[in-house]
Amino acid sequence: MNRLFLPLIGAAAVLFLDSTAVAAPPNKLPVAHQVAPFTAYIGAQPASIDLLKAFTDPDATDAVRMTTPYGNIDVVLFGNEAPNTVTNFLYYVRNGFYDGSAYVQYLKPGASIVGGVFHRSQNEKIDDTPVKAIWGGLVYLATGDGTHPSLGSVQALGTIKNEFKGISNDAGTITMWKGGGADTATTEWAINITDNGGPPLNLNTRNGGYTVFGRVLQSSMVNAVNTINNVPRYDLGFPYDPIPLVNYDGSSEQTVQNFVVASKIAVIPPMRFVASSSTPSVATVELSGTHLLVHANAAGTATINMTATDLDGASVSQSFKVTVTTSPGRLANISTRAQVGTGDNVTIAGFIVKGTHPKRLLVRGVGPSLTAQHVPNPLADPKLRLIRADGSTVDNDNWQKNANYIEIRDSKLAPKSLAESAILTTVNATPEGTHFTAVLSGVNDGTGIGLLEVFDLDPGPSSTIYNISTRGRVDTGDNVMIGGFIVAGNESKTVVVRALGPSLTQRGVPGALPDPQVKLFNGQGTQLEENNDWQTSAHKAEIESSQLAPTDPKEAAIYRVLAPGAYTAIVSGVGAAPAGVALVEAYQLP
Repeated sequence: MNRLFLPLIGAAAVLFLDSTAVAAPPNKLPVAHQVAPFTAYIGAQPASIDLLKAFTDPDATDAVRMTTPYGNIDVVLFGNEAPNTVTNFLYYVRNGFYDGSAYVQYLKPGASIVGGVFHRSQNEKIDDTPVKAIWGGLVYLATGDGTHPSLGSVQALGTIKNEFKGISNDAGTITMWKGGGADTATTEWAINITDNGGPPLNLNTRNGGYTVFGRVLQSSMVNAVNTINNVPRYDLGFPYDPIPLVNYDGSSEQTVQNFVVASKIAVIPPMRFVASSSTPSVATVELSGTHLLVHANAAGTATINMTATDLDGASVSQSFKVTVTTSPGRLANISTRAQVGTGDNVTIAGFIVKGTHPKRLLVRGVGPSLTAQHVPNPLADPKLRLIRADGSTVDNDNWQKNANYIEIRDSKLAPKSLAESAILTTVNATPEGTHFTAVLSGVNDGTGIGLLEVFDLDPGPSSTIYNISTRGRVDTGDNVMIGGFIVAGNESKTVVVRALGPSLTQRGVPGALPDPQVKLFNGQGTQLEENNDWQTSAHKAEIESSQLAPTDPKEAAIYRVLAPGAYTAIVSGVGAAPAGVALVEAYQLP
């Protein structure tokens, strides 16, 4: 019996896509954009260099790899010539539409995804003239009962506007396919086996021209593409007329093994990179995808050498110098653990950045991973909002949803749970101080213990985090408020730690903690100092002269010179009302 089983999602529809065919431009050498010399600091996070900004391949903005039984089909994409078409194509690739992984949630029990089908080859006819090409992007293949195939349509997200700009549909180019007017392409693409741009097919002019948006590497054409093109074809009815099938006799039901599929279609870098350091004792380098990480090891100067090679084998190199030195003393990491509630009881952190240059920061919202630290009732699904001085906001729920999630990963500070949040951004600094606010709350008003952290990723002396203040709910036992900070660099810093409660009432905060106290511990867990009412401190005069004295005598403050290291401030309540909303603050003094 010559038939196909019903698809899991629905019968493969007639999806003639309007596509821009982009003919391959002349091969050009990659271009190097000189990386400026810079200073790196011992003990800081590695400096990250975006190699796709340090090098450019004029032939390709992006690349994808189709994994087939006959080898990889590597395709370079022309994002400059056909930006909308490439964006459309990459959306389907990145979200798993073309290899079927986007549809896993819809599978019936026992079924599995096999991959994207090459659903037609060699000779779809236009005006009775065969088009020599292989087609994909229309359907995906899954198993229905473990053996038999089930074809599902790739869901089209709408048509895209034609972008034909004169790049010819020559052999080796990939074009978005269409069967109607100029702007009818959706998901289907075709790889031209021969030159189809001119007569008799005239793909360069028909229906406004078929937009070429990339080209297949010659090695892929010789191996995988030509092999698929030579697989025997069978007419199973539109749109499988004809479809390449392997070891098929034309009479029995098709099995999974009969179909030619791309088991995976994924984005790959358009260039390969190698890098080395002239003096590894001073600085070492590490490749992380398309980023180069420079680790500062010891004081001195090193030359970093980099080479980029495009997928055609053309290479270009450049070098830059990095000077490694010790970092100045500063508050480098400030964190607060507190009970996160709803409404006025979410956790709110404010911090001030002083200096003359922008500051690179990472803000984290942690919850689920606190379980490993035996913290009871952690916030299950934290979300973050960073509010800039001008009122603009940056939001994040799950950290891998960030466009710069690779930089977050490379910082070595990525949250341990995918449900946790992070924002990596550059903020402006001013000599008088620029204010920022970070808000930690729970998705769908979830509550629990959460950790709000701010990391300084730029240890240079031109700007610094002057202070951090976090407002949250203080309870008893494990639900007290815990503030942590790190004095980084090679010099001691004078720090004022404050715990405020009663004065919050004057700011309109309900349920303020009436009598806060603060205890300061070093990284070894040794208590260094504690204070209940700040006027009882042995450093009362210094607190007053710092102009950071609390306005209420019931509030607490500690003034202390701290050596480089990690410190913890614990805020709790005393007296008959030991719970309420409090503010814990750490200030770095000049």
